[in-house]
Amino acid sequence: MQTFRTVVHFCFDAATALLYTASIAIAFAAVAIISTKALAFGLLTAALSFFVVATLWGLKIWRRYRPSPSASRPPLFAH
Repeated sequence: MQTFRTVVHFCFDAATALLYTASIAIAFAAVAIISTKALAFGLLTAALSFFVVATLWGLKIWRRYRPSPSASRPPLFAH
């Protein structure tokens, strides 16, 4: 069972990651639109970069907040 503090930290980390992901996607789209003068390419770049960065941030958050396998099992030797 997760504690309230862990759930709150997870929510804040997820919201921050979403905000950072959106800002990175907008920056890549702006650079693509300015360099190619094509709106369609900029939107495609924004969508692709949002997907890639969201996947990376999601993996990072999942690895941080996943339950450890040893937490569910009692220790083998109690000291």
